[in-house]
Amino acid sequence: MLAAPNGCWQMGGGPAIAEYCCSAYQHPEAVAECFNRVFTFDVCCRGKASPFVQWPLSFIILGFPGCGTTSMIRALEAHKSVSVLRRDRYGRPWNGTEMQALGKLIEAGNRSSILGFGLSLARGQRTSRKRLMSDPTAVFDAGKTWALLQVRQAKFLVMLRDPVSWLVSQTCKQPCGEDHYRWNLCHRLPNWASGPAGEHTLRAPLAEWVRVCLTMSTWDLCTGLSMASPYFSSAVQRLVAMLPHRDQLAMLSLEGLSAEPAATMRAVHNFLQLDLPRQFDSSTSPAAYNVNVAGATCRQGMHKSVDSRINMFFRRERRYLASALKAFAPGSLQLPAGWRRFLRPFPNMTADVAEKLARQPLKPVVVSTASKDLSQ
Repeated sequence: MLAAPNGCWQMGGGPAIAEYCCSAYQHPEAVAECFNRVFTFDVCCRGKASPFVQWPLSFIILGFPGCGTTSMIRALEAHKSVSVLRRDRYGRPWNGTEMQALGKLIEAGNRSSILGFGLSLARGQRTSRKRLMSDPTAVFDAGKTWALLQVRQAKFLVMLRDPVSWLVSQTCKQPCGEDHYRWNLCHRLPNWASGPAGEHTLRAPLAEWVRVCLTMSTWDLCTGLSMASPYFSSAVQRLVAMLPHRDQLAMLSLEGLSAEPAATMRAVHNFLQLDLPRQFDSSTSPAAYNVNVAGATCRQGMHKSVDSRINMFFRRERRYLASALKAFAPGSLQLPAGWRRFLRPFPNMTADVAEKLARQPLKPVVVSTASKDLSQ
């Protein structure tokens, strides 16, 4: 007997789970394993509308933390016809409590609570405006992804980023803890010594961070997020598989937004059916928020340390993301040059060989700690 996941089979179970749950509905075990008060037999097997359908949302921005979701929100909220829901005092679309509201509603399984929360989203908002919501962590959770995709007439904008660039930003942002020193990912210098940019803590090359995270089978040390990893393709594949209508989805990259801001924002406005503002500035890119919060020196050093092993390890990931960006580009927006090169044929190398190379330890970096002769 197949082990069905909790909730609806659309949440990632696949066709085999769907057949098992819907055909074995008469058995009490199947009811307990497959369905609850939100993902019911009628919703999962008979196509009945879920309680999320009535949420009054026009646009939903998804993506990954540090990939430009906040930057896109801040660029769109300046439009007179767009209203960002549930902003906190810092201007962010969700605060720490509300970001977890969707997951708590799914876990509780109370249909009336879901309907009531949907009505509260429109409270205090002008009915003439189009409502925008964003949750940069929803794509990591299959239940959240499925629930948001049920919102009727909503359009979805997914922000992506080169996984290597994203990983560099995340590793530089992480404060060095005891585990980082234990795995030689960080190295303390004496008080009188300093690195090339005056820092007193040196970080290992990016390949060493990847090797340690692969050895530990977790990306917590590299990203600082329990659910986040540079494997964006798995979440994107699941989202596309759950998508009811292809024309509801558009994908953009942070690199494209930075390189061609005018063309990107025009394509976004056309996709969301918004009029361009009269004072639209085609020469400047939307300001970046929560993208590169770490120091530029650390990021430059990490990028310089990216070698062929890192490029080979992420080549399949980059190629899939480039294909997804090309397939779901809004309108006639061209794929940025930085992403087009990932579509080129690669040498014949399997994923197992690439991971084996990434797991090989690097030679230790020798840091000179000899005292300086100040008498000369």
